[in-house]
Amino acid sequence: MTHPPRRTPNLLPTPSADRPRSSAASLATLLASLVLVGCNAQRDLNDASPAAERSGEAYRLSLQGQAAQRAGKTVEAIDLYRRAVELNPTMPGLWNNLGSLLMERQLYLDAVTAFKREIDLTPDDPRPYENLGLTYFQSGYAEDAVRYYEMALDHDPNRIESLRGLARVSRTRGIADDTVLQHLRRSLMIETDPTWRTFFESEKLRVENQVRIEKENAKPK
Repeated sequence: MTHPPRRTPNLLPTPSADRPRSSAASLATLLASLVLVGCNAQRDLNDASPAAERSGEAYRLSLQGQAAQRAGKTVEAIDLYRRAVELNPTMPGLWNNLGSLLMERQLYLDAVTAFKREIDLTPDDPRPYENLGLTYFQSGYAEDAVRYYEMALDHDPNRIESLRGLARVSRTRGIADDTVLQHLRRSLMIETDPTWRTFFESEKLRVENQVRIEKENAKPK
């Protein structure tokens, strides 16, 4: 990331939408248990090789990190996760969890690096793309935010968190085109929250009107 971070003002409908998504955590509260590694890491704990010892120590640090994260000890959790990725940088989910905490601390450059490392490990998971979209949005880079939200939706077209995020960016920047309109229509098909439905309805009207006006202006005189 080459941009210096810039602050973006809070937007409606809800501040609670601006939460990074940790891997294998509750999307609303981040209080569910994190599943960071599988059976291979468990076997590594009983393997005496140096590589296995590093992997096992990374696994233990990741468990301590998730406990600190659940307890709201963000600085401690960041330190534990950083130590874990130094020992085992290929542990799925760990970079995403680290990035989510770095973003909460407004350490945007570091968060972007972490989320991109997670994408390298889990390219089919929409969460790191979505988190990158949110990071760029929060730091004031709407074009990058749109790009990564759309990447998240390429992997899961019905992911409501990404649809919400993309709609907020479009509203902020006054973006209106057929692609945005398609996402808004999909959002209204699956959204159940009344506040967000009102927001999507308003956005849909705005985009429809702007697209119509632009098409009329483009007609030969």
